Parts: sequence; C-alpha cells; structure tokens
Amino acid sequence: MKKIAALSVVVLLSAGSAACSHGDESQPDFASLDDAYGAVDSAVHCDENPPAPTEKVLDPPGPTGESRMCTNAVEVFWFESSSSQEKMFDMLSSIGKPGSPVEFATGRNWFVVDYSAAPNGATPDRDVDMENLAKKLDAHYISAGGE
Repeated sequence: MKKIAALSVVVLLSAGSAACSHGDESQPDFASLDDAYGAVDSAVHCDENPPAPTEKVLDPPGPTGESRMCTNAVEVFWFESSSSQEKMFDMLSSIGKPGSPVEFATGRNWFVVDYSAAPNGATPDRDVDMENLAKKLDAHYISAGGE
C-alpha cells in the first residue's frame, strides 16, 4: 500500500479524458484500499508479490489517492475524494493510444486499471479480463484511448 506522491516516475495529466463514472449510487464503494484490493483479489487472484506502484504526479499537484498493484500491469486505486479520483482517471485514460486502449473497472470511490495494452505499458505476466472483473464487482467497464 502506498500513497501516491511526487517522487520518481512522473506521469503528467493531459487534456483528453474518458468519463469516470464515480458517484453512481448503483456501484459499490469501499471503506479502504485494503477492502477494494480484497474484492479485486477475490475476483482475479492477484499476484502474491506484485511490484510496487510507480509514482504519479497530477498537474497541478495535489492529493491523488492510494494504490496497490495486483499484477505487474494491473493496479487498484482507492480515493477519499471524487475530484482526486476524476483527475487520476483522466490522467491514466489519456495514456491509451489508438489501437492500444487502457482498460478500467470503475466504482464510486475506486477503480482498477490495466496498463498492458498501453504504449510503454508493462508486459503482463498474465491477462486479466477487465470486462469480466467489472461485471463481478458490479462496476463499469471502460476502454480508453483505443479508438
């Protein structure tokens, strides 16, 4: 578990975004990152020793939330603030390029992102079916940047 702060690897926010559906009362929310991670782990069986998340910086800098890697290419995020959730979603959804989408399962105060198809994304150690994960968690599935 790691607070996301302005340290090593920096990813800057870009203008384009897909719609993050936070605040939808029909979606589940979680009390903590541990709870969100536990739900994802139950659905997809996260790796026993996933890597630490890379550092991310919003533009302008501000609180981002907490995250934990599930696999080397799938990261679980949890947020106390819907504005932080939206900013982080916008940033991560903008890294997908045509033919290389970034996939999300999104909830009210959390989301899961799969970077494996994104340019310069991690080579996945195994595939995670994000659409199926979203169904299992009663979340929304979003593929961003692949058009």
